[in-house]
Amino acid sequence: YSSAGHYVYYLVSELLSRDEHNSYFLYFDSALGKDAVSRFISKNQKALARSFPFHSYSHELRGKYSLELFRALVERDRLDIFHEMSPEFGVAVPGKTVFTVNDVSLWGRESGRGSEAKREEIKKNLLAGKKIIAPTKFTKREIGKYLPGALKKVAVVPHGLDISSHYVWTEDVLSPSDHLDKEELRGMFKLREKFILSIGTISTDKNQRVLLDAYRYICKKFPDTIQDIDLVFAGAKGDGANDFLRELENMNKETGGGVKY
Repeated sequence: YSSAGHYVYYLVSELLSRDEHNSYFLYFDSALGKDAVSRFISKNQKALARSFPFHSYSHELRGKYSLELFRALVERDRLDIFHEMSPEFGVAVPGKTVFTVNDVSLWGRESGRGSEAKREEIKKNLLAGKKIIAPTKFTKREIGKYLPGALKKVAVVPHGLDISSHYVWTEDVLSPSDHLDKEELRGMFKLREKFILSIGTISTDKNQRVLLDAYRYICKKFPDTIQDIDLVFAGAKGDGANDFLRELENMNKETGGGVKY
């Protein structure tokens, strides 16, 4: 997942740059070239690279067999703490694994082959872990809903934004053209002068319905304030998206075209 990969990249980068006391084992897919690994670790004496053919085993040796091989590699390194970016992948080091849970939507799915078994496996993994990191209070509440016994392990650590990197301010992520300005963007999507923009996969776990409810409330309570401001959602369709977009379309009619996707 791109969001999880982005999170882990910055987590490891910050740990290596700030922590002067501990050593780190970094497990890379063997498909990644040695030069790329070297550039990431640089001259950091606290980081040791480990290579594992994740890409091959995910196709040729699926499921628990691949996990058991990786677990053996991790156990050989005798780690004090192991960080895993998803409880779906299993516990590599029982009692020493810290999970980051970004998405709980899978837990609520009632259909799909093997979905019930997958949910039970995720619950078992989280209970066996040492700590759980959730990026939002909402995610923590959802974890508590499906697994009350693990709630005491959950710590909320919001995702950060690295504002020191120049690309945050200069990279054009809105279009292939680096010359697209705000006026052209408004014209392309028929937006008003002011707009509220929500970017992210349209899914139940992101709780975007709160924005709809807030916008509807403001429209009724303070119509003069909100009449020139659009509410815009941008992102791929995820779990529950169709129901959300139907509600969005109804609200768009109520507000005279003020809500867009």
